[in-house]
Formats: sequence, C-alpha cells, structure tokens
Amino acid sequence: MNTLNQVKAQVVILEKEKQNLLQSLEKEKVAQKKLAQDKLALKDYLKASKARLIRLFKAYASEKKAIGALKAENKILIRNRQELYKQNKAFKRKLSSVEELRKAIKEVDAQMQKYKTETLGNRGFIIKDGKPTCAAKIKIEVDPAPKN
Repeated sequence: MNTLNQVKAQVVILEKEKQNLLQSLEKEKVAQKKLAQDKLALKDYLKASKARLIRLFKAYASEKKAIGALKAENKILIRNRQELYKQNKAFKRKLSSVEELRKAIKEVDAQMQKYKTETLGNRGFIIKDGKPTCAAKIKIEVDPAPKN
C-alpha cells in the first residue's frame, strides 16, 4: 500500500507538473505570437522609415543645390553693393566742390537738350513716319445773333 500511495502521489505530482508545463507552453505560444506581430509591425515601420529617409535625402540634395545658387547670387549682390558704394563715394567726392557741381549741372543740361532734340522735335517735317507732326487747324466762326 505504501508503494501504491507513493505512486499515486507521484501521479498527482506529475499531473500538476503537466498542467504547469501546459500553462507555460500556452504562455510561450502567446508570447511567440505577440513577438511575431511586433516583428511585422517593426518591419512595416522600418519600410516607412526607409522611404521617409530617402525622401528626406532627396529634399536635402535639392535644398543644397538651392542654397548653392543663393550663395552665388548673394556674392553677386555683395559685389554689386560694393561697386555702388564706391560709385556713391566717388559722386559725393566729385559733387562736394562747387566747381565740380557746376560741371555736373552743365553736363545734365547738355544731356537734356540732346534728349529734347532727339525725341520731341519734328526737325522741320510736317509729316514724319506717315503721321502729321503739327496739330490740325480748327476754324471757329462766330455769327451774330439774329435780330427779332
């Protein structure tokens, strides 16, 4: 009887171990399933991240080109500004004396006269380029009011 009780006790112990092993096996299956789902989610996230990185690198390259163009344009503008600054200084120096100012005024007057003769004058022609250069004459007659 002793051995039978021992065998029954061992069977109970083995049944408990079996139940524990089955439970741990179920837990492992659930954990493995969760890990597989996490793995798929991470793969999708990795694909999206790679696509985003590619897009960002392309944008970076285009912005880098744009920055290079803007830097070149900035250098040109800086040179132009320096040139204008030098011209401004030269004009200030030139026009600071009364004698130079008079010369400049005479030059401007000469240029204005030249411009007026080139653009405004008809050079004595009545018809220029097929169009009359003088205004049409209008005759105005005044008649006295009739007497009643």
